Amino acid sequence: QAHHDCLTGLPNRSLFMDRLEQSIKYIKRNKTGMALFFMDLDHFKIINDTHGHHMGDNVLKEVSKIFQENMRENDILSRLGGDEFTLILKDIHDRDDIRKIAQKFIKIFIEPLVIDGITLSLSTSIGISTYNEKHINSTQLLNDADTAMYKAKKNGKNNYAFFEEEIWKTSDNTSNFLYT
Repeated sequence: QAHHDCLTGLPNRSLFMDRLEQSIKYIKRNKTGMALFFMDLDHFKIINDTHGHHMGDNVLKEVSKIFQENMRENDILSRLGGDEFTLILKDIHDRDDIRKIAQKFIKIFIEPLVIDGITLSLSTSIGISTYNEKHINSTQLLNDADTAMYKAKKNGKNNYAFFEEEIWKTSDNTSNFLYT
């Protein structure tokens, strides 16, 4: 239990960081690619404020089940806390693979969820970082995905963005950054 979120049963931040380290070792050894999704539920605070924390907890449980149903078998889903989830994608070969998976996770919420008889419209913003030699450790990879998630939120939510270091150093040109 020390390594799992008590609400969803998913790996918690501590276990996630260990699995991220292991995944980095795996992709280096197998010469394959890896991406990290940092997913945040859009407007989750409104659900808690409007319907109470019990409803928020039920939403998090349901969302974790839906995410698990839509992930690939060898990927690793975790709940970092609050409404933040991460997904480690191993054996990624190109950006098109990543885009397809991100689009799938965005489309999960096209239909509203009905929880405890209440219809809720949800969406998620996803920040994506891909492992490369500049990542000196797993924390940097996570920070890059988190930064990209905030960029996705800034650009309208309910979408995804890749972390691109050169974009952050330039003006507000995001045409090469955001993929929706």
